[in-house]
Amino acid sequence: MQTKIESAIERVADIGSGFIIAWFVYEYFILANPALRDNGFLVTCIFTAISLVRGYFWRRYFNKLTVNQYGAERMAKRKVSKKKSGREV
Repeated sequence: MQTKIESAIERVADIGSGFIIAWFVYEYFILANPALRDNGFLVTCIFTAISLVRGYFWRRYFNKLTVNQYGAERMAKRKVSKKKSGREV
């Protein structure tokens, strides 16, 4: 489980990268294509899809960090408890 700080860092990374990606997509793809500029629904669909993919990848990344961090701690505790009980790993 993530701490409050880790959750805040994840949200800042997601929102910050979203801002940068949105600016890049708007500047280089939306403004450059007149057909997209005039179709608000399509632009909304594009930004929604980008947001879903971006959020998915940030969530997977931070979950992996959390699992690696807490998984290593659990494995270390497990080794210590087995050594105390007389069983070696």
